[in-house]
Amino acid sequence: MHEKLESSLKILWKKSRFTSYFYQLCTFIKSDEIPTIAMHESEMRPALYYNEKFLESLDEKNITALLVHEMLHVIFRHDHRSFSMKNPYLQNLAQDMVVNSFIKENIKTFFSGKDQREAILELPEDLPLIPQYFYRETGIKDPKWEDVYKWLLEGGKTKLSEFIDEVDKMFKNLMPDTSKNKKDTNKQGDPLFENKNSKKENDPQGFIFTDSKGKPLKTGSHVFKETSVSNRLNTNAKKITAIASNDPGANQDRFFSLMTKIMSSPQKTDISSWEKKIKSIVDSTAHSDKTEYTYKKFNRRYFANGIYAPGKIMKDKERIIAAVDVSASVTSNPGELERAFGVIENLIKTYKTELVLMDETLFIPKEENGIFKKETNLTKKFFYKSGDWRKIKSGSGGTTFFSPLFNEYLKKRNETIIVITDGFIHDIGKLNPYKNTVWLIGKDGNKKFVPPFGKTFFIEND
Repeated sequence: MHEKLESSLKILWKKSRFTSYFYQLCTFIKSDEIPTIAMHESEMRPALYYNEKFLESLDEKNITALLVHEMLHVIFRHDHRSFSMKNPYLQNLAQDMVVNSFIKENIKTFFSGKDQREAILELPEDLPLIPQYFYRETGIKDPKWEDVYKWLLEGGKTKLSEFIDEVDKMFKNLMPDTSKNKKDTNKQGDPLFENKNSKKENDPQGFIFTDSKGKPLKTGSHVFKETSVSNRLNTNAKKITAIASNDPGANQDRFFSLMTKIMSSPQKTDISSWEKKIKSIVDSTAHSDKTEYTYKKFNRRYFANGIYAPGKIMKDKERIIAAVDVSASVTSNPGELERAFGVIENLIKTYKTELVLMDETLFIPKEENGIFKKETNLTKKFFYKSGDWRKIKSGSGGTTFFSPLFNEYLKKRNETIIVITDGFIHDIGKLNPYKNTVWLIGKDGNKKFVPPFGKTFFIEND
């Protein structure tokens, strides 16, 4: 371990047992691939990757602040991945603003203790902070990253493209060199830099903040993590709460009390945005109205006065299709399946929803003893009713083929279809384009899913 890093950890042990316990569970991995530092995991344990030259450019107060910075991303459950319908640069900028401002505002009293006469944390210069006029304009005193993200996006509406271009210049894609075999140097099973023989091997693995000259800022690198990794990191943080609570000095540790409160608070989640966007797309493609006016039926109210006005008639509900990949991970998680079908439940008030299911084959559901079985006669139709999602059982988990749906079942159809899947589609290159398609991807699904047609939404995290 680098001597400066070791020195900073000793300072944290004296000032904050919680932070120290957190890093005692971490593996420290020297890496030239990361230009600064980054939090991830190695062999199912939290891991801090660090660049030795970067540490040498900082003093102990900077390093101590950045260790707290990386830990806070875990505590606040910041996921650096880019989600559909979110600008990835603004998302990562908002997350860093929240963490840096939190540290800056508490710099002198961050760690309680009678012997603390001066701040032991000092953020490197030029790191992004929440502007003061954010608080004045919004009135939000304790913002989450989502609050800052929305404000950034809305604040740039007048010249949004120019604003986004300027933000883009702050970032550089982190692209590990996967062309070399890392087996000799990757003794700890490094999940970031192992040689992957796949199409995705050159995909960006995260972001680095840069200055106006394109040089990395003195802060952590944002490495993309799978949902399972993020969940394990947060679980480890909660375990540390239990460990630290047994420390005799825990009751006097202000930081420990604050972190415990944050982790025990319910997470703020706004799913209304993606639900509304899906409904908006369906409304615009299905053109459903509950009533319409026609001259074929005159308005009796005005006819007696010699006025021939069109009358109002009830119009049948427009039909949409919901297709569920029962072999996908989303169907094995009742909470996630319920959230996905929250969209459908909202739509059935206006639309007649035809339900089809897929595993190794495409089939129509038929209810038997409270669960859905296979009806292979595809000429039959099943229309979704509220709560029917509970009757869907997970499939075999094998390969699901979508060709029978798009190339056969949807022939000569034009209804909007909502496809609930994990985004891992074996025959995606063989599908006939179907314009009015909405892909709804589970949160543990393929985050790099690019639809061959239609629009994609991701089920937001809890």
